[in-house]
Amino acid sequence: MQHRQINMLIDQVFATAVRIGAKVPKHLADEHQKIALLADASRRLEVPTDMPGAVLAALEAGNDPLTDEGVRNVVIGREIDLHTHGIAERLGVRAMTWVGDNVDELLAVFIKPFDTAAATLTQAAERLGDVDLDDMKAVLAKGGDAGHVWADAQEAEKTIASIQTIWKQIALFVPRVSLDSRWRLLMIADIEPAAYVDQELNTGSAHLRPFELIRRGHRLSLATPTTLLERKAAVQDLIQARTSHAEGAWKREIPAHTRHGGDRVTVHWGWTPSPVTTRPLQALVPLHTQSRGGA
Repeated sequence: MQHRQINMLIDQVFATAVRIGAKVPKHLADEHQKIALLADASRRLEVPTDMPGAVLAALEAGNDPLTDEGVRNVVIGREIDLHTHGIAERLGVRAMTWVGDNVDELLAVFIKPFDTAAATLTQAAERLGDVDLDDMKAVLAKGGDAGHVWADAQEAEKTIASIQTIWKQIALFVPRVSLDSRWRLLMIADIEPAAYVDQELNTGSAHLRPFELIRRGHRLSLATPTTLLERKAAVQDLIQARTSHAEGAWKREIPAHTRHGGDRVTVHWGWTPSPVTTRPLQALVPLHTQSRGGA
């Protein structure tokens, strides 16, 4: 159920922060503790619901059931019992609203450990060169401290993977943090829009590890939802500009007159874009010809 999932997500965010050494601001930690205590209290909530027993107890004590405190408590308890699901749902809404209102700050908590991991991977790329971290033979062939460098790089990738998991889970609950596969890499790397498009990283099929991104010359940088939207917008602006340019060039015709078989032929030329209009334009080709009778 969603209210339980959002509470579990918040717990995981803070547990991951502690595990990887991220420093959580006090006001965020305090609100997390408050939500956790409320969730625990609502789960343990026990109220009296035995009306027949309460009425008999009142009569046995010589009390009027209509004014008996025990009976009144059961009436209230039954009402509360009817709304236990709603109580949990309301807490879930409160937790989700809190996450949505503080999502940039929550994810910014992980920037420092992310940057530390990114620096470790950058140093590993400088030391190991163009090797695959999964190719242990190639790594060990580098000699010296290559094995230790490799081990540190593996731990750094695990740290980044943990942060990515948190990011993706938050995206499930916060609408403005929508994260589809086309923009996944922008979550962990500040990639130039032209490179992002030309290397087809926006197709959703690119599954590159952080170390591989560094090997390709990209800079690792954890995005918050706000900076992710900025990176995404920059890529989309480039795609739109290229598409508009391609469409304009396609429509622009440059007539060239020639003779063919006694007829005057007008050849209309134009630029043809590649199949994916987000790539650079490819070639000047004849679009169509129009024949007229010989002059």
